[in-house]
Amino acid sequence: MATTALDDALALSVLDALAADAGVDVSRVTLSAVHTSRRDRTTVHVLDIEVDGRERRVVLKVVPPEPRRGHAERPRLAPLFDRDEVAALEHRGLVTIQRQLTVVDDPRFGYVRPIALLGDHRAVLMHHVDAPTFRASLVRRHRLRGEGAPDLVAAADNTGAWLRAYQDTENQGAPVRHDERAEIVEVVERFAKWFTGLRDGEPAAALARSLARAAPHVLPDRLPVALGHGDFAPRNVLVRPDGQVTVIDPLPRWRVPVYEDAACFLVSLRLVGPRLVAPAYFRRGMVEGLADRFVESYTAGAASGRGGVAVYEGIVLLDTWSAILAAGSEDGSWARRARVFVSAPTLRAEARRIAERLARVQS
Repeated sequence: MATTALDDALALSVLDALAADAGVDVSRVTLSAVHTSRRDRTTVHVLDIEVDGRERRVVLKVVPPEPRRGHAERPRLAPLFDRDEVAALEHRGLVTIQRQLTVVDDPRFGYVRPIALLGDHRAVLMHHVDAPTFRASLVRRHRLRGEGAPDLVAAADNTGAWLRAYQDTENQGAPVRHDERAEIVEVVERFAKWFTGLRDGEPAAALARSLARAAPHVLPDRLPVALGHGDFAPRNVLVRPDGQVTVIDPLPRWRVPVYEDAACFLVSLRLVGPRLVAPAYFRRGMVEGLADRFVESYTAGAASGRGGVAVYEGIVLLDTWSAILAAGSEDGSWARRARVFVSAPTLRAEARRIAERLARVQS
């Protein structure tokens, strides 16, 4: 992270929000350092502050105004939403998580306490949680053979249990996306058509056709829905040494089929390997064990629901695959082309694994 400075208007808004949160005059709040990192979708400032002489650390996430690359020509599992919504959605999600987990009161789960939505700046101010992500912990365990890494087996168990607790959230205000099997079959058929038109797209198109055939046997006519996280992945799960998990970066725009967030986590988990250029090690060993623990915890050991998660793993894989190919063709940069090349073997292997699992589920 680089040390930077906030612009004056944003800094004043931050100080006002911190003072209001602490119940003190703004003159008693001091901003001492700003550490900034930039991601694809947001700019993250980690702020060192003093309130009444006590040192604290908070996080300020700002959504830049420039438009995101859309790759609008590819099919999508979820439609894009306006960037103006992102900060408000995240703040709403953090409030929802805090409220739900306060009721649940389970020591396996932590939460980020939101401080304020700074709507004029497209920003969210929140407390800092000093813990690595699940993904970073997995990378550390691979590279350092576990030295200093959190307990990822406990973290996988707790992440599955966290998702079950989150899906118990009562939120009737969010619109529903894809609560009928026929709707999701239409999505799969759009993926099949798109991949069929691409060079080297047949493995993905074959998976899409397998999903369309399996859906009537695995999914109910009406799909059970719950408030979606919006980006449920190992990079958005913070893990403490004892395996306690804190989920960040919620974007709860829709109520979605309950299988979707679980599948998003599993697909992202299994694709950590190729991003480290070590797919075989991760696929055969550590990641499969963690994926099994997550599914066992999420389903509470019940077989019902696992077929739906398997179908959605395939759909999320197609969505991820199409995004990688679209970005590589549109951007053309060395990094994008390299990602396509490195990911391809594991994407194809994952497609085969899911197709084989679906065949077993139907037999």
